[in-house]
Amino acid sequence: MGFTDIFDELEPAERVRLLNQAVNRSFEPGTVIIDERKPNDAIFVVMDGEVNVEKSLPNGEKKVLAELGVGAIIGEMTFLTRGSPSASIVARTETEMLCVTHESLNTLVSQEPGLAGRFYRSIAVTLAQRLAETNKKLTQSQT
Repeated sequence: MGFTDIFDELEPAERVRLLNQAVNRSFEPGTVIIDERKPNDAIFVVMDGEVNVEKSLPNGEKKVLAELGVGAIIGEMTFLTRGSPSASIVARTETEMLCVTHESLNTLVSQEPGLAGRFYRSIAVTLAQRLAETNKKLTQSQT
C-alpha cells in the first residue's frame, strides 16, 4: 500500500496536488515521530522503513502495540480530532515519510474546496478498516 492507495478516494490529479503539498521527512532509528504527550497536526505516510506504535505505561515502561511498514498511515486520528495522540510513533529503522500538515491541506482546499470531502472520506475509510481489523483480532482472541 502506498500514498495513492490510502487516498484512493481522490481523483488522480488531486493526489498529485496533495503529493506536491506533502513534505518528505527522514527519521533515524529511535526518533520519536509522534509523541503521545504532545499535539500532532500532521498525517504521515511511511514510504520506506518501519515504525513502532508505543504506549507509555504507568510504571514508565513502553509497550509496543504494533509494528508498521511501508504504506502505513499514522497520525490520522489526531489530524481529524486535533486531540492528543493515543500512542507514540517511533522509527525502528531509517524511515522516509511523507508529511501532510493542516496548513498544507488548508492551502490545497482553499484552491480546490471539493477535495476536502474526498480527502476526509479516504481517512475515514482507513480508520474504518483499522477498526474492523481490531474487532476481528479481539473476537479471534476470545475464541
